[in-house]
Amino acid sequence: MVLLPETLAAVRAARRDRMQTSLNLAYGSAIASIGLTVPAIALASIWLSGPLVLGLGPSTWSCSPSPAW
Repeated sequence: MVLLPETLAAVRAARRDRMQTSLNLAYGSAIASIGLTVPAIALASIWLSGPLVLGLGPSTWSCSPSPAW
């Protein structure tokens, strides 16, 4: 619902063969949404009980080299 105006504008631009404009709208909308949501949730977690979990577990951040098969 929040991203609907940008999505519609991106689709309209793509239909008019303006792919650069379409991609700029789509990526800009996604980045703005993420960039505003994560800090808002982080601030809200100060007042909410429970830990802040962003969906990345410890196994996701492995720095060990992958085995060469």
